[in-house]
Amino acid sequence: MVISPLTISPVKVNSGPKIAWFSGASSGSKKTVNANESPAAPPPDLRAPKTTRPATKEELIGLFEHLERELDACGFLHVAGKRPYMVRNLRNIFQRAGLTDQEVRTLRGVIAALTGGRKGSGG
Repeated sequence: MVISPLTISPVKVNSGPKIAWFSGASSGSKKTVNANESPAAPPPDLRAPKTTRPATKEELIGLFEHLERELDACGFLHVAGKRPYMVRNLRNIFQRAGLTDQEVRTLRGVIAALTGGRKGSGG
């Protein structure tokens, strides 16, 4: 037994925290895995539909420009010296994710919702 630095209760070294994968809101059944394990495949209702495809370069650039425009508007990218590095980091995160066209549309919808659909922020 090892004492976890985050809690007082002892934990087994190999167990790690548990993550529940729910198979659906209506059925309520779930599968639990260790946090350091990944399930073989996501549950069927969490898989991307067969009609999705990888996002194109143009779709990704549109997402990046939309996000950067809104981050500029809210003042997040206000430090001129750090802006290029922050933009590069954000772009790298999303490029590594291997987004589908649907995921790009979803993220753009999230950005629009968070910004309240500000005038001149469309993209």
